[in-house]
Amino acid sequence: MDDFHSAYDALAAKQGLPPVRAPAANIGLGQDMSGIVGQLSSITISELGAQWRAGPRNEAGHLVDLSDRPLLCMALSLDRNEAAIGGSDHAVYTIDLKSGRKGRTLYTKKYGHTEWVTDVAYMPDGRILSAGMDSKLCVWDRTGVRCSDLVGHSSSISAVRACGPNSAVSAGYDKTVRIWDLARGTDVVKLTQHKDPVVVLAVAPGRCVSLQFACTSTLTTTVPRQHAYHSRKVPHSAPYSTPTVTATRPLP
Repeated sequence: MDDFHSAYDALAAKQGLPPVRAPAANIGLGQDMSGIVGQLSSITISELGAQWRAGPRNEAGHLVDLSDRPLLCMALSLDRNEAAIGGSDHAVYTIDLKSGRKGRTLYTKKYGHTEWVTDVAYMPDGRILSAGMDSKLCVWDRTGVRCSDLVGHSSSISAVRACGPNSAVSAGYDKTVRIWDLARGTDVVKLTQHKDPVVVLAVAPGRCVSLQFACTSTLTTTVPRQHAYHSRKVPHSAPYSTPTVTATRPLP
C-alpha cells in the first residue's frame, strides 16, 4: 500500500495536486475512509498507537452467528457503533459494536440482492450501500429493511464507496467506474478508461482511485474539470503485473 501511495503522490505532484495521504487516514485500513477520516482527525498517530498497544477491552471478543454461508465484506460506522456485513447468502447483516448483538437482516423477497453481496459501505447519514453480483447497488434506509436499487452496471459489481453526502462511486466487472447521484437514483458519470474488470476502489475527500485486474504497465489518470472528465496515460515501468489506475479529483 505504501508503494501505491508513493506512486500516486508522484503522479499528483506532476499534475500540481496535493498528495493523497492525510496523517489521520494513514492507519492501514483498506476500507472506505470517507465516514471516519473526520472522526479521526483529532486523534494523533501516537494516540491511536497507544490505544492499539493497550489491547482490546474484552480479549475474548464477541462471537456472532450470522449465516451458514461465507461472509464476504464488511464496513464500519463509528457514528452508529455499527458494522454491516455482506455474504454469499445475498443478505447484509448489521451488528451493534457495543453489545456485539445482531441487528437488522437486510434481505427480503421484495428488497435486496439476488446474488452474493460483494461490498458494503456506509453513507455519512447512516444509510448502507451494498453491491452485488446481480449487477445492482442497494441503498438501504437507516431503519427497517427497505432499499432503493441503483441499476447501471452490466456485470458483477466489485466495490462501492460513499463519496459525498448523497453520492457514491462503484466499480465492476463491466470495466467501468460509475459515480451515482443517490437523490436522482442514477449514475451521473461513467468512466470507461479501464480495459479489464475493476476490482478495487479507494476514496478520499474529493478523490477516487480505481484499480483494474490486468497485466499492464499503463497508469491512467482521469481528472474532472467541472462537468467534463479529461484523461491521459502515463508510462509506468514495472517488473511484474501492474494494475491500471484511474484517479479522479475535482479541481478548485
